[in-house]
Amino acid sequence: ATVSRCGMIYLEPERLGWQPLLDSWVNKWTIADAEAAVSRKEEAAEKGEHGFVMVAQEGQLIHELFAWIIEPLISFVRKETVEVVPTVDTNLAYSCMTNLECMLSDCFGFAFPEVEDAKAMRRRQQDIECCFM
Repeated sequence: ATVSRCGMIYLEPERLGWQPLLDSWVNKWTIADAEAAVSRKEEAAEKGEHGFVMVAQEGQLIHELFAWIIEPLISFVRKETVEVVPTVDTNLAYSCMTNLECMLSDCFGFAFPEVEDAKAMRRRQQDIECCFM
């Protein structure tokens, strides 16, 4: 770590890890209500971007999925493969997040989920798990 004259602390990406990226990514797509979903949809339309919305419990599921598999996958890439272009762990994790974002954008869009409907929420959970795999 390096400390600048103005007191900023700079860390190398390798020391920070991929977890803060995941936290930021999940927070970007997690919303609290239908009004926020409409607002997010309008913002994306203005920028010409794709996206989706999810509730906090879905964000927790994504955290659990990443915690379960990302470290073993990164270890596999490092030990069992030869990379044509060298990568860092954070880039591999972020690529996974980007792929998941694209698939969930097609699957969910900006429609706020019916959190009271247990069947619909279970279907969304299955969709998240399938897209993740």
